[in-house]
Formats: sequence, structure tokens, C-alpha cells
Amino acid sequence: MSSNTTTKTTKSTKSNKAAKSADKLNTIVETDNTDNTEQTTTTTETMHDFSSRFDKDHVFASNVLEAIEHLANSKVVSGFDLEKAWALFDTMSVKERHELNLVKAKKAKKSTAVTADNFVPEGTKKPRGVRDLFRSQFRLEQAKQKKQYTDAEFREAWDNITEKELQALTAQRDEMFKKYEEERKAQLKDKIALGEVDEKSPKSPPNAFFIFKDKVTTNPSNFLTKSEAAKFSEMKSKDQAKFLGEKYKLMKDNNDKLYQDLQSESDAMMPKHNFEKYEWKLRCSRRKLARAERLDEDVEKWKTTVLTLENEPPEGYEPTSASTSVDDGEAKPKVEVEVKVKEKGHKKGKKAKTSSK
Repeated sequence: MSSNTTTKTTKSTKSNKAAKSADKLNTIVETDNTDNTEQTTTTTETMHDFSSRFDKDHVFASNVLEAIEHLANSKVVSGFDLEKAWALFDTMSVKERHELNLVKAKKAKKSTAVTADNFVPEGTKKPRGVRDLFRSQFRLEQAKQKKQYTDAEFREAWDNITEKELQALTAQRDEMFKKYEEERKAQLKDKIALGEVDEKSPKSPPNAFFIFKDKVTTNPSNFLTKSEAAKFSEMKSKDQAKFLGEKYKLMKDNNDKLYQDLQSESDAMMPKHNFEKYEWKLRCSRRKLARAERLDEDVEKWKTTVLTLENEPPEGYEPTSASTSVDDGEAKPKVEVEVKVKEKGHKKGKKAKTSSK
């Protein structure tokens, strides 16, 4: 009996140990699964951090996507799933990221489009400052004498330059800049005529505030009290602008007569500006249509644009020589812009002429 009891006790002890071992193993497995899940989640979140970088830099996004697609197409890794791999990097799908990259690329290209203001001529460089011109000449002189150029010797030579030498260098630099500008304008004229670059658009007229600012700056005593005029003349430009801004806002809030007059003066300039802007658009579009016909590209697009502009001119507009011109877009002599104005006692509108540049 004692033997049986011992045997049962031993079996029971082994059973308990097995159960405890099983529980312990289950605990370890569960812990490992939890850790793996947390690790996977953390890794995914970390990889998805690329989404914000992709949004900020479409070129970087395109490069990474190209590398992943190359890996998928090479079939080096069997069973490689492009979408699943990309999902580790981005919250967007491959197609969505491709589409967004294209939109951003077009936007970036548009923002860096060549205009009359930022046009850079080919085959010539813009001259740099007088100091850089002196450095170039100093290098050549050192080379002739078979001496090695050093910044220390250059700085010493520059510090000891005579007034006469400086004037000669300045004159030389100005002449170089003059030639550069002549070449830039000549190339720009050709580019504009070919429809490759738009001529500079007409400058917008000043609004009521800038008219007020110009009037006060020119004749402070006409708009300010004696004490205000005295203080205004002693202010820095930045403080003057702030002072006039507050003054103008007060007039606007109170709808003073001076504000109404300034606003009327600004509004009166808008019809002329609208006509000039319309003619500018028409000239540029016609040049682009001519270019499209030469290259057989986007012809219908520019035909539609020109036709729409011709059929929808601003109210009161009458054609001028500037509207039919497709030259280089440089400054032109004054032309007459005709605006129909109704007068009492007349059935038909009488044409009033206003000069424009």
C-alpha cells in the first residue's frame, strides 16, 4: 500500500511539473507573439515615416519607388510582392504615389518656367563683381610669372589696390555688364518672337494705399499735421510704412472722403490696365499658336485659346495696334485706347480716347 501511494504521488508530481512546464511554455510563446506583434507594429510605423518625406520631396519618392520597382521586375527575389513591399514604406499605394509624384513634378516645372524676368542668355555668363574681376586678373598674372596662387597673396594685393586701378576695374566691369545685357536682350527678343518665352506682363496699377503712401511721402504737409509731418520726416522707412498703414486703416474704417478719393483714383486706372493685360495675353497666345504650328504641337489648344480671347475681350475694349502686334513686346509709343462712353442726348455711345503706353 505504501508502494502504491508512493507511485501515485510520483505520477502526480510529474503531472504537475508537466502542467507547469506547459503553462510556462504557453506563457513564453504568448510573450514572444506579443513582442513580435509590437516589433512589427513599431517597424511598420517607422517605415511609414517615409510618407511624410515622400510628401515633401517628390524626387526622393520617385527614386525610392523606382528602386523598389526595379527589384520587383528583376525577379531576383522569388515571390516578391511590390504592393506589400511598398506598404512598408508608404501609406499610399504604388499607383497613388505615382500620380501624386506626377502632379508635384508638373507644379515644380511650372514654378521654374523661364520668364522675361529670369531669362538667362546662352553662351555668356553674367559678369561678377569688381573684386572677382581683380581675382581673375591676379590669377593670370601669377600664372605668367609661374607662381602658385594663394588667397593670402590675393588679399594682400586687393588691400593695396590703388584708386586708379579700382576705377579702371569698375569701368571694365561696367562695360562687360553692358555687353552682357545687350546679348541678353537680343536673345530674349528672339525667344519672345518665337513664342518660347512670354514678354513681361503689364505692371498692375497701384492700389489706394500705395497712392496714399506716394502722396504723403512726396508732400507730407498736405496730409499730416505739422507735428506728424516733423515726426514722419525723422522716421526710418520701415517705421514710415507702419505709420502710414495705421493712418490708412483709420481712414478706411471711417470711410473718409480722402479714402474715397484715393479708391476712385485707383479704380480709374483699372480699365486701361485690363485692356493692356488682355492685349498682352492675346499677343503671347498668338506667338505660341505660331510656334505650335511650326512644331505641330498643341495646335488645337492654342487655336482655342486665341479664339476665346478674340471673342471675349474686356467690356468697353476697342482693338489697338498693340493687340495685333506679335513683335518682341518691348516698350511701344503711346497708342490710343478707345472706351465707349454714353452721353446724354445721344443714342449711340461716343468714343472717348485715353492714352496708354
